[in-house]
Amino acid sequence: MNQAITSQSEAEQQPVAGWTHVDSNLWCAEGEIQMAPATCMPLRSTIIQLESGVWIHSPIAFEQDVIQAIQVLGEVKSVVGPSGFHHLHLGHAQENFSSARLY
Repeated sequence: MNQAITSQSEAEQQPVAGWTHVDSNLWCAEGEIQMAPATCMPLRSTIIQLESGVWIHSPIAFEQDVIQAIQVLGEVKSVVGPSGFHHLHLGHAQENFSSARLY
């Protein structure tokens, strides 16, 4: 496990498995889901830091170090599961970001 991220600059610079700083106020987190005994599908979630808080699109089962990195960015206000497949990890997001509205 990586060292805990405790600041905005660390969230932008420190390597965390599955966590990528894409651009100003924009990150992605990557994981996978097992679809069948021998089939895994890659997953990607988009995390945007807004002035009003953090917005997560298509949440995945975030690893603890990614959850910490997201929390450093600010309070998660909204989590969007845009389709029947992308809603699979809304429960996990709600457990970790309990004050967020789910869509």
